[in-house]
Amino acid sequence: MSIALCLNVARANERVAMLIPAPWVGYLEYPNEGAAGWLFLSQHDTGEYNVNPGLAKPYSTNGIEHFNVITPENFRERLSTEYFDVVWINIHRFFNNESGQAVREIFSQEVYERLKEFLADGGNVILTKQATQLISEISDVPAPNVFDSGEGRWDNSVFYLNAGICRDKEADYNNVISADGSEFRDYNDIFIFRDLDKEFITEDAYTYKAIPVQGSKVGTTFKSDHNSLWDLNKLGLDGVAEGRNLNEKFENLYNCTVIGTWGQVVAGDIAGMVLFRTGAESRAATDHNLEPFEQQGAILCYGLGGGVFAPRFDTDAEENNYNYNFRRLIANSLNFMAKKVNGEDPVITSADEIISDVDGETEYYNLHGQKVSGENPGSGVYICRSGNKIIKKVIK
Repeated sequence: MSIALCLNVARANERVAMLIPAPWVGYLEYPNEGAAGWLFLSQHDTGEYNVNPGLAKPYSTNGIEHFNVITPENFRERLSTEYFDVVWINIHRFFNNESGQAVREIFSQEVYERLKEFLADGGNVILTKQATQLISEISDVPAPNVFDSGEGRWDNSVFYLNAGICRDKEADYNNVISADGSEFRDYNDIFIFRDLDKEFITEDAYTYKAIPVQGSKVGTTFKSDHNSLWDLNKLGLDGVAEGRNLNEKFENLYNCTVIGTWGQVVAGDIAGMVLFRTGAESRAATDHNLEPFEQQGAILCYGLGGGVFAPRFDTDAEENNYNYNFRRLIANSLNFMAKKVNGEDPVITSADEIISDVDGETEYYNLHGQKVSGENPGSGVYICRSGNKIIKKVIK
């Protein structure tokens, strides 16, 4: 009997895809994009493990077939609601201080037109980090007006996601009533933030729960601080939209719900995590419509600088001691935007767990899909199949 650190992927949702700006995950040259790609592939690559025969012809690299990864080479065949309910795009790189236009030029206009069709057909899109810039290419929402792409810095701070919106009764914009009044909204308990570790922080006169997404519990970490989000003070919302404050004006104008901001923001003027509804028959943007599996033609944006995928998906690395929390946030977001499969809630795993297996009864495959000896596979990361159960195993 052996015990190993495993990532259970047996019920990963086959209706979720990742669109990457490369022919394959292994060719993503930027570390954080590559880490996100490998994390996704470890949980969603159907390969030979749980192939859905209804999928389009898989894209093959060196004889290895990858169904759930959409690329600039295969999007014409693959990017369709016939095969997928959710498409995730993650861009996170150093742009030498260029503007957000550099992000928007990564994909072709043909890709953007296909994404528009995907949304119009009821598909959902998730844009993370600098990829939130792409929203202006696939909807009527303007690109985020806060865009950072510098080299970053080492420090001992922690970056937080704040799910309390319009908390500060003294905020100097449009007379927000109070933290316990009708304009304050607390989203900490919604599905997207379920099971996330939260900590109490103090900002001004307020002490409140916030979600740590990047930093170190001990010592310093490197922070790229690559924000791509909306500063509502600079959008000219006064007079062009109805609402009691900038946050409500933004939500009403673009049919969206702001559910997250920078950890230190107690006003409602920074929109960092936002759910946009683009379909002609979209559900109304109210606080009561943040239920999973009900979104149609929606775009979920996470543009906060805080949060990186550690270079190795199977461990917490020096770059981010809160890697586990950020991975869980993304898994929750994918689940939130996915539809039910055969009447069951989709399950997209994120947390590591300890399970046991009996040596000799499990088939081992490396990350390239090649079968290896189960008796002595050597140290590394493997896909393991035992009966109808599939796990990701780390052997040290």
